[in-house]
Amino acid sequence: MDKYFEKGMCFLTWRKLMMLRFAFRFCFVVSVVVLIGCSSAPSKNVRAGVVGVEYTRSLPDQSYVKNLPQEVRLISRASTGKSVAMQVGVNVLSLALGGEVGGQGFSKNELRGEVISDVDDRDNVRNPVATRFVSRVKDVVNESVATNPEWKSKVFVNPILVGGGSAALVYESLLGDDELFRLKLFLEVYKRKEARGFSFSGPYEVVDCSTETESPRVLSEWSSNDYVLVKSELASQLDRCQGMVIAQLDRLLAN
Repeated sequence: MDKYFEKGMCFLTWRKLMMLRFAFRFCFVVSVVVLIGCSSAPSKNVRAGVVGVEYTRSLPDQSYVKNLPQEVRLISRASTGKSVAMQVGVNVLSLALGGEVGGQGFSKNELRGEVISDVDDRDNVRNPVATRFVSRVKDVVNESVATNPEWKSKVFVNPILVGGGSAALVYESLLGDDELFRLKLFLEVYKRKEARGFSFSGPYEVVDCSTETESPRVLSEWSSNDYVLVKSELASQLDRCQGMVIAQLDRLLAN
């Protein structure tokens, strides 16, 4: 009798675990839909000749960045090692629960990395995409709109969205004696076509500002003078992005 009771309890526990896994996945999907929906909302208080420019963690392909980018982070070989170890742990737990081992890999560019801790002036590793950069793009876009007779009289319901914006020092290779890093920016500026109106998807006009420094450097070069090179290189990348947005403003603002 005890034997059957134990089997019954194990079955009930298993059902609870499966229900919890389903609930977690359902909540995750709902959160993604809500996040994308919020980023798709038209600008409030729209008026002729003014284009809204807003930051969003959502991207045109309906993916999104999990964390608001506030600082440049460090993705080292050790970051990959930790991620691999974590994935192994997840697979072991999945097997223990009777699930399947996931075979999905990951890109080093998708890792969150670590905080750059050995810096005195944290402004040198500040990521201004969601704050100062958005404000700056809004100013230059509307300055251009003000000089265009057609745009001055047009009402733009859908805002220009500055999406993603993560920046990191990313290791070049797992091989070699010297660990080299490039500063990488993952950023897309996009806008839904006005004729589409409000929806949870495109079509979008996209300016892909994602870029990386031309040559990799050892970490000691990046960290020299309190990481001032990181600040200057990121500023150059964002200046380039701003120029690309203005150069393609006709396409972004077209119906």
